[in-house]
Amino acid sequence: LNGFYGGFASDESAGGHGYLVPYNNGDNFGKVARFSLVGFDAVEWAACSNHINAVGFQGGFQDGRFGYLVPHRYGTVIRFF
Repeated sequence: LNGFYGGFASDESAGGHGYLVPYNNGDNFGKVARFSLVGFDAVEWAACSNHINAVGFQGGFQDGRFGYLVPHRYGTVIRFF
């Protein structure tokens, strides 16, 4: 896995997953990598949005229900499940 800028984790009540924040792997991209904090054995990929500016993030966090990606350049904050 490359092109990610940090990550964050959800608490156990939200499923106990880690999330890698998409940034740039030769081009800005917007697919979040999600993995279990229990098994670390599988990575799931999910497009965080179909919005054209939903690429290249510099951070992320969760509030117990949603995950959020903080924009690097385009100013579009993305919220996802």
